[in-house]
Amino acid sequence: MISGLEGWKMRRFKKNTAAMMGAILIMVLGQTTLSYAGTWVRAEDGGFRYETEDGTFASGWLIDDGKWYYFDEEGRMDTGWIMDQGRWYYLSPASGEWIVPPINENTVSYLLENALADAGLYQDEENLDTRIESITKTTVVITVGKIDRPESFRGFAQFKVDRKTRKAEAVFGGTDLEL
Repeated sequence: MISGLEGWKMRRFKKNTAAMMGAILIMVLGQTTLSYAGTWVRAEDGGFRYETEDGTFASGWLIDDGKWYYFDEEGRMDTGWIMDQGRWYYLSPASGEWIVPPINENTVSYLLENALADAGLYQDEENLDTRIESITKTTVVITVGKIDRPESFRGFAQFKVDRKTRKAEAVFGGTDLEL
């Protein structure tokens, strides 16, 4: 049975999460370039551009055939990790399509940083950093901390991330999160 305080915390968390996801959707859609009759063009560097009906190249977010892509200011399609409006996104290196990557040693820091931002945790901290403490087939343990000076890391929260469920259970100093 959930106590009154725990129930209140859960309702508040759900309300805050719903509000935050709505705000993120509005921000993303607000910067979206929707093109229904554009053409994919191979760039000189081997990458791709998306030429719109008016002959310009797309920049920012674009949805094409139900898939999201991101183009830089010069119209080149980005791949890999990008930061847009304080949030990390992963764009497939093969197709450029925005995908949610699996939890592993290469992705967990980015995904945890997004979850911390969504929860409003540690946003005022300068020199925020993460350290992977251990990796198993099912979990990744990661510490969030601050670099006070070169080669000095002070951890103030630690999370045990379940790779399958994408839940980050607070070991100390934090609150449970969803990655």
